[in-house]
Amino acid sequence: MKKALLLFVFLFTTAITFGYDVTWSRELDDNSRFSYLKILGATDNGYFILRSNIAFDRGAEGSNFKNRRYLLQFFNASLNLSWEKEVQAAQENARIIDLQLISNQVLMISYNDKPSGSGYEVYAQYISEEGNLKGNSVLLDDFPFVRFDDDRRPAIVFSKDRSKFAFTYRKADKEDSEQTIIAVVMDTSLQKLYKKEWNIFSPIRRFSPTHFLLTNESDFYLLGVQYTTDKRVKLPGESYFSISGHHNSSDRIIRHDIKLEGKFLTDISIADDVLNHRLAVAGFYSETGMLASAGVFYTSLRKDSLTEAVIHFAPFTDELLQKSISDRNDFRKKELFNYYIDRLLLRKDGGAAVIAESYVESSRTFWDYYTQTMITHTYYRYGNIIAASFNPEGGMLWNNVIQKEQNSMDDDGYQSSYCSLITGGRFYAIFNKYIDRRSSVMIGWIDGQGNQKTDILFEEAERITVIARAAKQVDESTMIIPAFRQNRFYLAKVTF
Repeated sequence: MKKALLLFVFLFTTAITFGYDVTWSRELDDNSRFSYLKILGATDNGYFILRSNIAFDRGAEGSNFKNRRYLLQFFNASLNLSWEKEVQAAQENARIIDLQLISNQVLMISYNDKPSGSGYEVYAQYISEEGNLKGNSVLLDDFPFVRFDDDRRPAIVFSKDRSKFAFTYRKADKEDSEQTIIAVVMDTSLQKLYKKEWNIFSPIRRFSPTHFLLTNESDFYLLGVQYTTDKRVKLPGESYFSISGHHNSSDRIIRHDIKLEGKFLTDISIADDVLNHRLAVAGFYSETGMLASAGVFYTSLRKDSLTEAVIHFAPFTDELLQKSISDRNDFRKKELFNYYIDRLLLRKDGGAAVIAESYVESSRTFWDYYTQTMITHTYYRYGNIIAASFNPEGGMLWNNVIQKEQNSMDDDGYQSSYCSLITGGRFYAIFNKYIDRRSSVMIGWIDGQGNQKTDILFEEAERITVIARAAKQVDESTMIIPAFRQNRFYLAKVTF
């Protein structure tokens, strides 16, 4: 599944034409020992970058905690490297779960074995802008199960105002007949606000979390997909989405199921609608199957009860479907395939825009007669980006597409996908036109009325390749993008 969810208020006004400036850093060390990287974010004085020996996304964490290493770097406002340090937790033999930027410092979450030898202890501690551990580590939680895997991988979730965070995980009983969700909510001073546990009356194989959400009021919600059968091919109604969580001010555990009669719900996202004091929920539905999308559904929920008025839905327009024929879809079926939601952009009136990208991963194994061995290749395809805006009282306001086609093999899609920025009422996407050959870098945008345009950000002759999935919007108008320029490694600051 894609990636962690960033939330923004999407201003639906016509934007004037924006220019942009590009500032390049000095040439940087590519560092093959820590070949994966991502931009953590900005402080008042510069930027944190995190590097690792293992890829950050696509489920690469989990069981790899013990093998993962981190290199933390700090660059000043001029994009010059100030220092870099391999990160080590304060506890002996501790392993790092995650590092995130908050309040001009890096929050480090780590774990080690309990003294009893059964289970883990989880700690939180800050790393300063100078790269030093700050204060004492704080015990977040201790828990009994003795392994991390993809089904029990913990997560760190921040509130929208970054004033608090939650450490959450799940555990199953011995018979795997049901599971327990645990959420530990802390403020930025590392004071524990509460710890809550509640049961999901379903085995792990039939319920899978898709999103966690922590509100500014310290409410914690879990959104997941529920299956009623172990059958590989499911009928409408045999899978649906469910929200449960803790409402802080009333101290209650609340639940709600999201279903659309006679239709498949194929993907979904959730956001804290701060302006309208509700939870926005939107996603794709299909008439044909779990990998298809015929249109968008939308509802909003009360935070204290998760009750809803009605689920609205509307199909994609013929124009969008026609533009996406090149995306290996059959227009006659009136549906798109293999689209996954990246984020919801919230509107002031309570509506939302859904941003999604097409993604397909496949593999092929064959016998190579020359080497006399079995060879397996993995193929990655990142296709179009679609945006669909939905009115709060029902009906599609507009939908549009940024067309792209990126194909690669055996590279984890390292140079594929896109990075995004929202400024001045526009959603911008930056991406390489092609993979594994000389390519231009494109910039596409969609404004609040659904107007769309794609331009060239860097010409092919400049020989620039962006590492889009490692980039990050660091303020209202600035994106930091790692990139190769003339086969050398740099950081690019794109300011709108």
